[in-house]
Amino acid sequence: MTAGARQSTTPATGVLTAPRRAARGRAADTLYVLIDLNGDTASSVLDELKRRITDAYWSMPGSVTSALRAAITAGGEWLMDRNTTTPVADRQTGGMTCAVLRGVEVYIAQAGLACAYVTQHGSIERLPAPDAEPMPPLGMSRANDIRFAHAELQPGDGLLLTDARAPGRIPIESIANAMVDAGIETALRNLEHLAGDGDLIALLVQVAAIPEMIAKPVGPASPVVVERPTSPPVRAVSTPSRATPATASTPVVTPLARTTPLPVKTESAPIETVTAPREPRTATARAWLSALVLGVRRGFGSVGTAGQALAQRTLPESTIAQRRGARAAGSNHTPMMAGIAIGIPIVVSLLFVTIFIQRSTQAEVEAQLAEAQNEITAASPLTGAAARAHWQSAIDKANEALQLAPDNAAATQYIAQAQAALDQIDHVTRVKPAVLYDFKSLGQHRLALQGYSMFALDRGSNQIDRLTLNAAGDGIEGGGPEHIYSPGVSIDNKVPGNLIDQVWVSAGEKRQTNALIVLHQNGLFEYELTFGLNGLDFGTNTAPSGARRLRSYMANLYVLDPAASQIWRYSPKDNAYTEPAQPYFAQPVSGTAKAIDMAIDGNIYVLGSDGQIAKYLGGDAEAFQINGLAEPLRQPVVIAVDTNVPESSVWVADQSGRRIVQLRPDGQFVRQFRADGPAFDAIEDMVIDEQNHRLFVVSGGVLYTVQLPPVQ
Repeated sequence: MTAGARQSTTPATGVLTAPRRAARGRAADTLYVLIDLNGDTASSVLDELKRRITDAYWSMPGSVTSALRAAITAGGEWLMDRNTTTPVADRQTGGMTCAVLRGVEVYIAQAGLACAYVTQHGSIERLPAPDAEPMPPLGMSRANDIRFAHAELQPGDGLLLTDARAPGRIPIESIANAMVDAGIETALRNLEHLAGDGDLIALLVQVAAIPEMIAKPVGPASPVVVERPTSPPVRAVSTPSRATPATASTPVVTPLARTTPLPVKTESAPIETVTAPREPRTATARAWLSALVLGVRRGFGSVGTAGQALAQRTLPESTIAQRRGARAAGSNHTPMMAGIAIGIPIVVSLLFVTIFIQRSTQAEVEAQLAEAQNEITAASPLTGAAARAHWQSAIDKANEALQLAPDNAAATQYIAQAQAALDQIDHVTRVKPAVLYDFKSLGQHRLALQGYSMFALDRGSNQIDRLTLNAAGDGIEGGGPEHIYSPGVSIDNKVPGNLIDQVWVSAGEKRQTNALIVLHQNGLFEYELTFGLNGLDFGTNTAPSGARRLRSYMANLYVLDPAASQIWRYSPKDNAYTEPAQPYFAQPVSGTAKAIDMAIDGNIYVLGSDGQIAKYLGGDAEAFQINGLAEPLRQPVVIAVDTNVPESSVWVADQSGRRIVQLRPDGQFVRQFRADGPAFDAIEDMVIDEQNHRLFVVSGGVLYTVQLPPVQ
């Protein structure tokens, strides 16, 4: 669904059965695929990605999980290869969910930004779990994090694959009410209602008991043909192409689209999910045209007999008599003349239908534009939420017109006008980020800034680069980065473990040197601008097993550890951090288990995967409530402050809205930023320089800078 409208095709999903030459053990499998990429994705990209996934799955023998791993790996590597050779604006990242149904067992594999729900025995479970650590998006690294799940589905149970944004818009309780104890048609109607005027990619699988269907008796070697009653509305259905054991449950697979009743039967070739578009007023003419073309094919196929009969009804009596004489004399012109007699009315009819469709389409476009104009007129005197609904409706109507007439200038103008009005209501500032450097390594980057030195840690390639900014902060000196750490480099005769995070630490009472401090699996090392790399003693010389983020304040180090529901504090001693870790909280805080990031300016701000922000001072909770933000944080990824500015704003990157939100220290909304271009499409990290009104963000492997306008 796009802006509340059902789409005629679902290129982001696939329901596939084994080809003839599938690897051993794959013949009875049914593969379900849902791909969720950022931005507008060409169907050719989705088709090629699905092809890579399915080819790898069907060709891999062995266990289901090993085949699923091979499939997702093949898709992820192809997407990354494409991104490394594609301009920044055209790069695609995201995630996918692949599920395999074998008998009553379902195996689920997910990578990147993904979401699925399993209903069993009246309960529902979301995958991955809401408190699980987010997986890096696909297309940013060759090393993809893949998570697996397994369940046994009984009659009445179901599987729902959705895009990763769905949980932020639709509570799990509403999903449960929509699916549990509901037939597939009812569940789909409920999901459409929950999506409202938003976007949704979904693939619904529901297990129906064999006794509830009418199965035709077949021989042991024949495929089972299952028929469903066609009296109620039936949506697009496909079934596996292999025989289903009589004792097993039969899956009914339905994409989120509406269609007419279809008989369900098995076939030898892989079955594509069939959907029907939501037709405009030209639907009748198009159906007529399809029937007419079919009639042309059949008419010319039997021109010898039917053509003669038609010619006898069409031509004058004298001509008929002459042709009878010519036929008696052995003339061969009769079939040709019959073909001409058929062809002339068909050509005329085709021209008529074409003109009819064009005029009907134009009428539909004009109607949608008129409705858009009416919504703009209604919105103009209003403010706030009252105006929002009309402006959004104007965009929806204009988009419908653009679907019919992609080059319509009026529709484009209406959308721009309405979007500008919505931006004003929501305090959105449009910015034009400038590219500083393309790392061409689409890993998970961490940034640290000190003066004119920008440090970029790439967790995917396990290296650190230093880039020197120019005086204005909008360019890079020297044309490229300096590699200050590469994989396998020994520091004080020790090779560090996998890099986790980095932070710049300034000298203070307890520490006499300025340095970039890097946290890795086996401890710490530092980089000084003058002396380079040095080992650094660190407690037990191992990082906490759940370490996610490293921050610093007053030379102390703070490590966010969601696995322990704790923040660990390390105090310096003799320029090192040899003292044992101290817990920041007297008791583990349960909410910290959902933490994905934190920022420190004296207060500690902890960002949860659910969009909630908790504020602490000295281990105690402080008041912090987000107020004034019309659209809540749905998929937050990073939180940041500027430690060089007293009472710094709190900045949050929200992936679902491709935006960066500015809040006051008490949570009051100030404004939000959206980018022209892809700079906010796949944010990995950001750094705020409030003193110089500049924001740095790394997104999709590219470092950008943004000039921040003053607050009005």
